[in-house]
Parts: sequence; structure tokens; C-alpha cells
Amino acid sequence: MPSQTLTRLCDASSPQQLVESLEALEIDDLDWAGDLQQISDAWRSFIDRTPQSARSFTEFRYHIVRYQRGNPLDLGVRLLTVHKAQGSEFKSVAVVACNDGQFPDFRAYDSEALAEEYELST
Repeated sequence: MPSQTLTRLCDASSPQQLVESLEALEIDDLDWAGDLQQISDAWRSFIDRTPQSARSFTEFRYHIVRYQRGNPLDLGVRLLTVHKAQGSEFKSVAVVACNDGQFPDFRAYDSEALAEEYELST
């Protein structure tokens, strides 16, 4: 995968740029086409229901949560916080906007809190 494609994905400043970057990826995986279709369907649904001025990452995440309500074991792409995903298993994971000093949580000041933070990352 070309680094330009990954850079564009990581530098997405809007949900539309993120979706466009995902659509440009060429991934050799049997499940990717279905995953990409779900992302594209969710995006089209979001556009239909959300005024352009409200199309933020936060609103898109909320829309996906509402869009995917049902059995959490159903196939599909999930946008979750690290803490929300704790204890779940996934075939693959992408961590977006994780900057040095943000993970583990800078507020984890003792060994027990740090151990819990590192548990989240494994």
C-alpha cells in the first residue's frame, strides 16, 4: 500500500475525506469489499440525513452507531474508543489520531493505572 494513500487516510480532516481515502485503498482481503460497502452505505445514509454544516467526525460516529444498532456480533466496521473496545476481539484494528503522550493516558500516574492502560493496547 503506497505511503501516500496511508498519509491521506491519516490526514483526513473530514469524514468525507476519510471515506474517500478508504475507497481509494486497494486491500487484498476477502472481507474488505463488504466492509467498504458498509462504510459507503453508512456515508450515503449520513449525507442524506445530515446537513452539510453538521458533518463532523463526531456526528458521523454517532450516525454509524445508530446505523449499526442491532447485534454487536454482526459483521461490519465499528468506530469505537479504545476503552469502549476493551474486551472485544477484532480481525483488524486501525488507531486514528493517536499521538505520543496521549496513549497510554497521561493521567495514568501509578503502576496500576499504567498497567490497565497497557492492557487496553494488547
